[in-house]
Amino acid sequence: MWKRDFILGGRFVFILSALFCTGYGTAAAQNAGVTNSVIVGTEGRVRVGRRGGPRLDEPMVNWPLLVGDRVVVGAQSQLTVRRLDESIYRFPEMTDFVIRPPRNASTQRSSFRLLSGVLYFFHRGRPGEVEVETPSASAAVRGTEFVISVDAAGTTIVTVMDGVVELSNAIDSVPVRSGEQGVAQPGVAPVVRPALNMADTIQWMLYYPGVLDA
Repeated sequence: MWKRDFILGGRFVFILSALFCTGYGTAAAQNAGVTNSVIVGTEGRVRVGRRGGPRLDEPMVNWPLLVGDRVVVGAQSQLTVRRLDESIYRFPEMTDFVIRPPRNASTQRSSFRLLSGVLYFFHRGRPGEVEVETPSASAAVRGTEFVISVDAAGTTIVTVMDGVVELSNAIDSVPVRSGEQGVAQPGVAPVVRPALNMADTIQWMLYYPGVLDA
């Protein structure tokens, strides 16, 4: 009898330990802020501040990005980031952004706070889901290709090549679809207009002479 109780008790302790370790591992992964995003190409001056810290380091190829990281792309510089799902994000010169946690922690959406500059998104597979917050608006994206930019005046412009974007601010919200452009100025309701010169925009963003990890 005592042997059976000892074995059952040992199994109980083992199960509790396994549950504890699993919970700890999950919590540790969440605390680590893993985003499944790595830097695969840089050109010029690119700096990363870990978790928004004051120290800015020069990243290398395959450098992982974490929630809270602030990335600054200098003049005449470029950055390419790839996620585990093979989606590609490109940031040209004079772009400043922060990696944010998704609004819904149960999703694997990419989430950025674009302080200034340009973000280009491209995905060959099924439509990806991306959240972008800017000083003047927020954009919830579901699609395979789009460009979002913030100019010096704080105006947000979203150009959708393929997909749909819900562009919103404190005043209103509008859907922006393929072939359209959404514009959100500070303190003004966002508007939608036809996207012009999309071919030039795509060609400009796809030009990338930087170092890529094959």
